Amino acid sequence: MQDLKTVFLIFSTGKVVCVGAKNKKIVRDAFLKLNHEVRELGVTKKSKANIDNQDITFI
Repeated sequence: MQDLKTVFLIFSTGKVVCVGAKNKKIVRDAFLKLNHEVRELGVTKKSKANIDNQDITFI
């Protein structure tokens, strides 16, 4: 995510690590953008859930 200056490490387990963000809002915005782009590529599992409304857990 060049415009948000973040990098994602995406693991086969489904875990995602975001680095480079200065605060949680940037992480959230970058993750939602990543989610949208991955879904546009069609490489996700099909789900009936609306991912845009699911919670993002920060650890």
